[in-house]
Amino acid sequence: MEVKLDTAALPQPEFTSDFNLPSGKHAQIRKGVGRDLVQAMKNAGPDADVMTITYALVAQLTLIDGHPIVLEDVLDMDLTDLNKLQTDPNFRAPA
Repeated sequence: MEVKLDTAALPQPEFTSDFNLPSGKHAQIRKGVGRDLVQAMKNAGPDADVMTITYALVAQLTLIDGHPIVLEDVLDMDLTDLNKLQTDPNFRAPA
């Protein structure tokens, strides 16, 4: 018996930002929730500093050219692209 998953019934991510990076790549950033921060902290590792956790959160919430990325992708990213991503409201600390 074949089982088919109805993906239309699954919750779809809410992308709050959609823009091109200086490199020409396309970025989509979805709205984050607390679970995303917890996962980013796990991905960054137990001894991670605040910046590494922030970069892990960038990776957790961002698609580049329609594909998910990981912390290592962010660490290897051109600084002009990374700076553009970091200006997104999802990654600003509350005032």
